[in-house]
Amino acid sequence: MEEDVPEDMETSDGVETLPETEAVTEEEAADEAEDSPVISSSTTVNPPESQTYGPVRWDENLSSVVRKVQSEDSPWSLAQYAVALWKKNRDGFSRDNMSGLRAGTILDLPSADEIGAISVHDASEEFDRQWQEWKRAGSASTRQEKNCRYCL
Repeated sequence: MEEDVPEDMETSDGVETLPETEAVTEEEAADEAEDSPVISSSTTVNPPESQTYGPVRWDENLSSVVRKVQSEDSPWSLAQYAVALWKKNRDGFSRDNMSGLRAGTILDLPSADEIGAISVHDASEEFDRQWQEWKRAGSASTRQEKNCRYCL
């Protein structure tokens, strides 16, 4: 049985060829890859054990990552997911703080059990505590820089 081959894929010797496409430079491919972080997983709505996200881009923060990976029908709050993600990937955060997500990090996404083990109340408190800590540390370093006579 002979298959129908589109004319643009057939040569005179009957061998199939792929249609011509536009060439993409390495730089264009790198730019495109940089603009689209990869979420690799099986096709389930809730996070399976082996799901990852990344590399994290310089313009992303933990909340924006959670919004990208958390399904719309998720039973968890943003804070629960964020705290579980931070706990699972603490080495990917500066000063061991959720606000210090490092660009380039590949995040292991938490399982449903890991997220569900954190109460909404506890997650909200931890999220707020770390945000306040981050702001205090930032304002302290700003004060130090302003008092530095060599600072530009």
